[in-house]
Amino acid sequence: VQNMFSKLFLGCVKVHVTDGIEDAMFVLSDDAVCSLIHSKCSVLVSSSKGLNGVNPPAVLTKLEGLKVLFKIVTVYSLNPIYKGCFKVARICVDPGIINSFTIGGSDHTPEQVVFS
Repeated sequence: VQNMFSKLFLGCVKVHVTDGIEDAMFVLSDDAVCSLIHSKCSVLVSSSKGLNGVNPPAVLTKLEGLKVLFKIVTVYSLNPIYKGCFKVARICVDPGIINSFTIGGSDHTPEQVVFS
């Protein structure tokens, strides 16, 4: 995760993520944020009020560099805030599961051969 903190909205956090090759913008719901930092978005909003939107709360900067796996859904909205963003449905930080997606140094979706 790079530049974990981008913007705080009511009930969600917009984050910039890169895998070293591609970059993407994701929207984390309150539930997803709670699973990562064990705190609600409202607490983050109140803790960032004095930061003028320049520096993220310390709890989010600790997440920079963390390797996570997102299950995403596409956001269909005319709201420009969500343009080019993906909503995170679930977050996994289990290294065993994440490593199953990394083989030979490249990230991909594992394939399974199905015999009939």
